[in-house]
Parts: sequence; structure tokens; C-alpha cells
Amino acid sequence: MGWKKILYEDQGVADNYTDKSFLDELRKNVNTRTYEFWPTVAESGVITQHTSSVCLFALAYVYMSGSLLSPHLVLLACALLYLLNWISAKERDFSHLRMLAAFTFSGYAVSPVLSTLTRSISTDTIYAMTTLMLLANVLFHDYSADAPITSQPVSLNCGVFASVCLASRLQSHLHTFALLVLAVVVFAQRPRVRHSSRDTAERRPRMRS
Repeated sequence: MGWKKILYEDQGVADNYTDKSFLDELRKNVNTRTYEFWPTVAESGVITQHTSSVCLFALAYVYMSGSLLSPHLVLLACALLYLLNWISAKERDFSHLRMLAAFTFSGYAVSPVLSTLTRSISTDTIYAMTTLMLLANVLFHDYSADAPITSQPVSLNCGVFASVCLASRLQSHLHTFALLVLAVVVFAQRPRVRHSSRDTAERRPRMRS
């Protein structure tokens, strides 16, 4: 009989003796995942796109707050972005247009309330909460990665909460409404279109195979 990795029998050798077969069953890097460079760069582009969208949202607020950007121009840009996103979607759903119309009327109706909802809170607190919410939006956003920390509902709620916080610091109800529409496009509609396009692209190779 050969040497066995046990200590309860006397095998005629010291307790710290190791045979040549001691590491035969050792397996290295069993669960290691290998990544290729260019596919990894392409996947990181999703993070860059969403982070850039959040930064553009913040810049739009800054420019509107400083009277350097017209809310009419923001609404026009949002309408064009929504139309482009809807056209680029692989699976077009006309229910989105109905939802947009419903949100347009309801959002414009409640914009006077939202513009005064957090006005009693200090500006420093508003900016601190907005920064935390936008960071949470980027952190919890669903980048189609297999990670337990991602949660699209949490990310969306953080983005909408940030827009409501900033709404009270704008000049008029129209500015508030324009910021809310931009928040819906950036935090809700664009990610949904991207996920839909990604799922469709992933299903095509399976159908061909």
C-alpha cells in the first residue's frame, strides 16, 4: 500500500512527512474567468454611457439654474432623444408613446407642487442629497452584469429622487417640468431601450444556431 494522507495510522514515517503524490489532487484557478481585451472594452462602454448621461443631466440643471439654457430647448432635445431611442429599439412598443403622453400631462400638472416640495430644505442639503442619489444611481444601475449589487428599480428611484430635489431650485414650473422629462429620458427610457436592444442581439445567435 502506498502512503495515505491520514494521521490516525502508523505508516512508519514522521507526522510531517509528505509523499510525491501529496499535491496530485490540487486544482488551481478552477473558478477563474478569463476576459478578452476588446469585449471588455465594449462592455465598459455601457458604464461610460450611463455615467456620461448622468453628468449631462447635472449640467442641464446647472445651465438652466443659471438661465443659460432654455427649458424649451431641453424639452425639444428630450423629444428628439425619446424619438431616436424609440426608433433604435429593436422591439418598438406603441404603449411607450401612450405612457409618454400620460406622463407629459400629469408631469406638467404636478410640476408646481414639485417645484415647492423641498424648497424649505437648505440648498447645501439639497445638493448633498442629490450627489448621493446620483452616485447611488450609477452604482446600482443594471449594466447587464452578473452582480448582486445591481438593481434597476433602486437606480431609477435614486435618479427620480435627485431630480425632485433639484426641481425646487429652478426658476419656474416650466423649468421643473423640463428637468423631470429629462430625468425620465436619462434614468428610465434610455436604459430600457438599451436592455431591449441587448436582449434582442443576444437572442439572434441562439436562433441561428
